[in-house]
Amino acid sequence: MNVNNYFNQIILLFSIFIYGCSSVPKLMPEYKTQPSGSSSNKIVLLGDTQRTLWFEFWREQNDDIRELIFPQILTHKPSTVVMLGDLVSWGASENEWEYFDRISKPVREANVGFITVMGNHEYFGNNKSAFKNISARFSLLRDAMTKGRTWYSTVVDSIAFLVLDSNVGELTDEQNSDQKNWFDSAIVALEKTPSVLNIVLCTHHPAYTNSTVVHDEPDVQAFIEAALSHSHKITLAASGHAHSYEHFLICNTLNVIVSGGGGGPRQELRSVKESTHYDIFNDRKIKDDEKKIRDFNYCTIERRNDTLDVTMMQFDENTNAWKQGEKFVATRNKKQSQSLLHKTVQPMKTTIYTPNAPAPIGPYSQGIKAQGSLLFLSGQIALLQDGTIALGDVKDQTRQVIANISTLLNEAGCTVQNVVKTTVFLKNMNDFAAMNSVYSDFFGESKPARSTVEVSRLPKDVLVEIEVIAVCD
Repeated sequence: MNVNNYFNQIILLFSIFIYGCSSVPKLMPEYKTQPSGSSSNKIVLLGDTQRTLWFEFWREQNDDIRELIFPQILTHKPSTVVMLGDLVSWGASENEWEYFDRISKPVREANVGFITVMGNHEYFGNNKSAFKNISARFSLLRDAMTKGRTWYSTVVDSIAFLVLDSNVGELTDEQNSDQKNWFDSAIVALEKTPSVLNIVLCTHHPAYTNSTVVHDEPDVQAFIEAALSHSHKITLAASGHAHSYEHFLICNTLNVIVSGGGGGPRQELRSVKESTHYDIFNDRKIKDDEKKIRDFNYCTIERRNDTLDVTMMQFDENTNAWKQGEKFVATRNKKQSQSLLHKTVQPMKTTIYTPNAPAPIGPYSQGIKAQGSLLFLSGQIALLQDGTIALGDVKDQTRQVIANISTLLNEAGCTVQNVVKTTVFLKNMNDFAAMNSVYSDFFGESKPARSTVEVSRLPKDVLVEIEVIAVCD
């Protein structure tokens, strides 16, 4: 028996007098799978709306935020909401599902479609009762369950959502094998489907996280690796479980987000110094050794041709208002597209341009890829996409410089391992150690050749500028 199963049984003993042997309620609403009526083409990603369990009295309760989040989602007029798991705290409980039905009612009655991922809390209690509660509400999962599965795919606005069950400990060996085989077949079939432009991989457990409470899920990492190997349409991977928000770039091509800020008790993230993975979304006002609890959040995605505009919305507790926390463009898997698409004549040089990085502020290109494999990136400063400079000290500015470099490498189909030479320009050589701590986290063991020089002044009076030369495949 998996550790999670033991944990479930222990919780069940403590909670039986509250939840009891739950029966399926007589009247259960069915959630639409496809949108109907007037809506935009925006799709919302929302994770972890479960209530805090009764015995977790020391943790956040967050009842107020759960009451606010679904009416807020409606302001986007979404076509679909993707629930990234842990809709409720106790899958077998009639009361918990009735609570979710009530708070989600505004969105449900607006004829918004629902795509649902199985979270670990959906397995809490008696699975038979839990599955009845789930299948009665969500027809996509109901249809999958008739085949002995809790995973499926569906398409909205030319975006294919591959919905996997990452609760590997709850699945039998046969089910885990079936899910892997199904995934391999599904992603190849979608690759050959002209009407599908993008693929989004949805799981509950995160492939990567810096959470101090939950951990990376190797099985989800394996699914991502398989997707990158077999599909040029894979554009985004999204999960919950870690009650926070995180944004990673894998192999310098795939954006991976963790959006578990729907009202479950929030989790601290490791400090910058202790982080296992480089988080593109960083809080510039915190110290490198400071742990962080991030705002409640959800994400929207909107397709533009074959790219996805991704926006993270967060709740500012100081102003009691929702605001944009991060916005980026997720592109398809360029490494795979290059191997899949036939190329004939290579030009002498190719200009690298992406709207995801700051536009040039002079007569130069973001980067140039010479015939063959040489990539030259123009010196990058702490410039944001809106043309302003990232606030903060040299560490904060170095992080933004690194983010810009990472985006341009991605656009050119390269990774950090392809970088062979960098030149670092510092306004003050006393900032070397601070810059170097951020720099070393990004380059890790690849360690390209480097020159570092002090200059009297840099563009827009920034503190640091870095230029890059890479040799790409």
